[in-house]
Amino acid sequence: MEFLTQTEAKKFFVDKIILEASQQETSLTDAQRYMLSWSESDPDFKIIPAMNASFEQENTDIEYEKKVRKLIKNAYERDIKKDKTLREDWRKAYSVLKKGDHYILVMLKDALGSGLVPWWKITF
Repeated sequence: MEFLTQTEAKKFFVDKIILEASQQETSLTDAQRYMLSWSESDPDFKIIPAMNASFEQENTDIEYEKKVRKLIKNAYERDIKKDKTLREDWRKAYSVLKKGDHYILVMLKDALGSGLVPWWKITF
């Protein structure tokens, strides 16, 4: 799978997280789904102040990030268990997405760490 834009790469991850939440019967509010796409650098993302306010009322960053990290980790593990070649899709999407400033990157990096970077690109 190829990702030509950061928006496409982000959509890949958002879709994976939403699917995993559904499979685990874990609810994601509209504000939580909105925050999966939150970005200051994505020209396709529209900042909606009311959604930001709703998110802040519903969640703490710590709780939300913990919830999303778990969904990311489980989605990744489910994909890799199903088909090991899917690891490369995750890596490609991450490589494109990290060119911008996206909130979801914080959770991806925390959840999967070096799993998203080929071993030969890891710096020690």
